[in-house]
This record gives sequence, C-alpha cells and structure tokens, in this order.
Amino acid sequence: MRCANAGRVRLLVFLFCFVVFSASPVTVLLDSQFALLTTESLLKNRTPALNGFRIAGLQPRALPAARGLAQPGRFYQLVRVHGRVLYDYPHGSCFLSLPFVALLDALGIPAVGSNGVYHLVAEVLQEKLLAALLMAAASAIFFEMGMRAGLPVSWSAAIAVGGALGTQVWSSASRTLWSQTWEVMLSSIAALLLLQGKQRGLRPIVLATLLAWMYFVRPTGAVALAAVTVYICLVYRSDAAVFLVTLAAWGLIFVFYWILIFGRPLPDYYRQGNLLGLTHIVEALPAILISPSRGLLVFVPTILMVLYLTVRYRAEIDRGLAILALTVISANVLLVAAFPNWWGGWSYGPRLLTGTIPWFLLLAVMAFRRLNADPRRRPMLTRLALGLTLLAIAMNGWGAISWSATMWSKDVGINAHPERVWDWRHPQFLAGF
Repeated sequence: MRCANAGRVRLLVFLFCFVVFSASPVTVLLDSQFALLTTESLLKNRTPALNGFRIAGLQPRALPAARGLAQPGRFYQLVRVHGRVLYDYPHGSCFLSLPFVALLDALGIPAVGSNGVYHLVAEVLQEKLLAALLMAAASAIFFEMGMRAGLPVSWSAAIAVGGALGTQVWSSASRTLWSQTWEVMLSSIAALLLLQGKQRGLRPIVLATLLAWMYFVRPTGAVALAAVTVYICLVYRSDAAVFLVTLAAWGLIFVFYWILIFGRPLPDYYRQGNLLGLTHIVEALPAILISPSRGLLVFVPTILMVLYLTVRYRAEIDRGLAILALTVISANVLLVAAFPNWWGGWSYGPRLLTGTIPWFLLLAVMAFRRLNADPRRRPMLTRLALGLTLLAIAMNGWGAISWSATMWSKDVGINAHPERVWDWRHPQFLAGF
C-alpha cells in the first residue's frame, strides 16, 4: 500500500512541478541559444556543424575561432573552426536532448523549417518545454531520495517540492536549457544511486556514466566526478575497478569527439582553468553566499536549516555521504568564487551554484529523517523549516514570473558593475515592486 501511494505521490509531484514550470512566463535564451539547433543538426546532418542551416544575420566568416570571457556580438555562442560553424558551449546537452528533438520533429514541431531556415521562437519554446520536463523529473527524483532515506511520503513530497520551487531549479534551471539543467538532472540520479547504494548495492557502470556525462555537459561536473571517484575507491573498493574503467572509456570517447570536431583534445570552453585566481575569492565568496542579489543563502535560506540539521545529527546520518555532499558543495562554491565572472552574467540569483542543489537535497533527506525521529525538537524545527521554505519559494518564484527581476541584471549593468550585487536598496529579488 505504501509503495502504491508513493508512486501516486511521485507522479503528482512531477505533474505539479511541470505545470508550475511550464506556466512560469520568464524564458530568456542566452548561452543556450543554438544548443537544440545543434541537436537538430546531429539528427539531420550527422554533424554538430551548423553550416547547413540559414541563420538570419549570421556571417560565418566573421566568427572567431575561439572566445574568452568576453561575449561581444549577437552570436557570441558560436565559433568557426576549420570552416565549420559550431556551438561553443559544451555539447553534452545537445546529445542528451536527441530523443526530445527527434520526438518534436516527428510531431512536426522542428526548430528549422523545410527550407533550412532557423526559427528562434521555435527553439525558445522547445528549450522551455524540455527544461520544464527535466526539472519536473528531477523533482520526482528528489521525492524518491526522501523515500529511500526512510522519510514518510508526506515529508518526501514536502522536501521534493521545496527543493524544486525554493531553489534555482525553478528560477534558473527550468527557465531554459542552461548547462546546469542537464547537470541537475544527472547529479540528482547520481545522488539517488549513492543513497540507495548501501541498501541495494552500487551500480558502478551507471554511476560512472552519469558522472562522465556531467562533465560533458558542464566542466564543473569534474568536481562531483573527482569527489565521487575518491568516495567509491574508499567505500566500494570491489566496484572501483569497473567504475574507473567505465570513466576511462567515456573519457576516450569524449576526447576523440573533441579532436574530431574542435581539432584538439579539450575545447576552449574547458580550458578556462587558467582564469581562476585566489584574488577573486576574497571579493566573490561573500557575494555568492550572502549578497542580496547573488547570495546562495539569501535566495535559498532553507540551506541554513539543512546545514544545521546535518551538524546537529552528524553522529546519526551516513557520515561518508555527508562528507561527500559537503565536499562537492564546498568545492563548487570555491570554484565559482575563483572565477572572474563569478556573478554569472545576466542571471537571476546564484545561477552558477545551481549544480549544488541535488547535493543539498542529499543532505536534507538524511538530516530530516533524523529530525522526524526526534519528537522533542521536531515541532519547532519543522515549523521553522516550513517558514524558510515558503520564503525561498517566494524569492525563486519571483525570478520565474517577473520580467523586471529578469531584466535587473541589464538595468544595473551587472557585467560592468558586479559590485551592484551588494545594493540592498535595489536587490534583484525585489525588482518590480
């Protein structure tokens, strides 16, 4: 009976979140423009090159062979390598989106007309639909994480909805196909596999594949890949060999693809490590944690409760998984703080830290399970957690429904004046009021 009830609630969580994500009006195509056009090219032309399409205003010969941090021009997402027009951002999302685009093509809803003309509006709608589907599916995985941790159905549903609506999952990842969108999906499945590994055994091939594709989707996926690899080698030694061989196999496939398409074993987008600097951390770390327009703890105040409960019940939760999650989160925070463009350009809130959310959910389900078994503290802390969750939902929901909040970055000139993230008189989450 409990399994049947859980199945129905899981479906309701998915449907509810999908409706909310789909109905939220804000959709801005920035970095992800041409991602699904690349998918279309992979399907129709068997190549990621976009030369076979007619893109209004594009002059291929004017495109650079590589781009740095600066993103001038209308087609900053594209480069020209050996005569081929290529999407410069990671291609992992393009490959993972193949089934979705193939289905839309079969239904007669392509992003390209029969004459090869690219339709921007069609790609906007495609990306919005795909992002909503992926993040609704991630919400259902959040629910399953709660169930696997031993939480009641009601608690699992509350954590899943809070994790979906009270974080960047709603305000950023569900708005369009950012690279973080697929990253959240993949890392959610990976976190679930790790959580149930102690009960059902690890699935090293599946887990290694997920982590490898996280890196193919977004370079910062290397953080989780490295941390989980160390964890597997320490905790699941009998599975480590299969895990490492699978990782190596995917690594060879990716390198072969990059050499074939970009002419080098690592594309320029993955070669930005030399831009990282300790000098940025002093300025950026407080900003990405507590500033009114980019602070993770400001936009997702429930994280404070999760961290408190993790420390409070540290002796009663899985210490290995807790350390793993905290390591992935901390490393991502430091990586973003060390990056010159730490504010994430025209984003809403802490978009660059969206990939940490599944790892916070992993901590949350373990910590709240212990809280649920603590009758003395449960009533008070549950009410506090509910209040923080409602606040987080209000703040992230505003980013998904308010065009004023979306255009805040442009209005204040954030790329030229990143110090504006500290302006409490005009914070992003109050833009439009």
